[in-house]
Amino acid sequence: MSESLVIEAVRKTVTVDCVVEEAFRVFTADASSWWPIATHSINGRDVKDVVFEGREGGDSHTSVGVRREYGPEPERPVPGGLVCALLAEWGRQRRANLAHLCSAGLLPPGFRVGPWNGELTAIVPMELPRRALRADQGDPPPKIAPRDARALLEPAIIARLVPSRSIDEPAPAALIVENRTDTRAIVLAQGVAVGWVDAGRSVRIDGFTPGFYRIGAIRPLGVLRLPPRLVRVPSTLVIGMAE
Repeated sequence: MSESLVIEAVRKTVTVDCVVEEAFRVFTADASSWWPIATHSINGRDVKDVVFEGREGGDSHTSVGVRREYGPEPERPVPGGLVCALLAEWGRQRRANLAHLCSAGLLPPGFRVGPWNGELTAIVPMELPRRALRADQGDPPPKIAPRDARALLEPAIIARLVPSRSIDEPAPAALIVENRTDTRAIVLAQGVAVGWVDAGRSVRIDGFTPGFYRIGAIRPLGVLRLPPRLVRVPSTLVIGMAE
């Protein structure tokens, strides 16, 4: 039988010239004023603040900021509003829902669209001559036909997914998903995003090895739409009925 390791509490005493209440406040709520953040924190100089919760059983935590490579005062506004507008359009939601990420024109340090996570790693300002910009009103590009569903992976990649249980049927097999909900759905197979389908539409995803797969669906920003369940492929899965 193994013995548990007990680590003794660290006890240190420092005498300071102030009242107890002020010393406690500085030690807990204002820890960033004395803690060597640059050399003794995981995130180094990205850390904005260090806080010890001033209560019994309290925890300690840090808040991390995002470095922006514009220098002390950017000459141009940061395009946070544009980034959030693109995210809102991508996720088919209102811009107001993302406004808190782009307040004061700041760029969001990170975001999530469906199963994908994005993280701000650098800002690279660029300048382009006006002649390099495309004048759509004078010479518009060909229109892109709107799509209401799409498989995200090629059949050859889908074939690499291993079913939870194989069945003896001709390969490859197809999964047809009908979305009878009121929002777009991203289809997951064995935890991998394999396609998306708009409300009231269907999508065909080819390339599966015949068998049973854990199939689920989420909304564009990650909200669970259909909990993963074993689904036989080939077959048709309906989202939004008797889930």
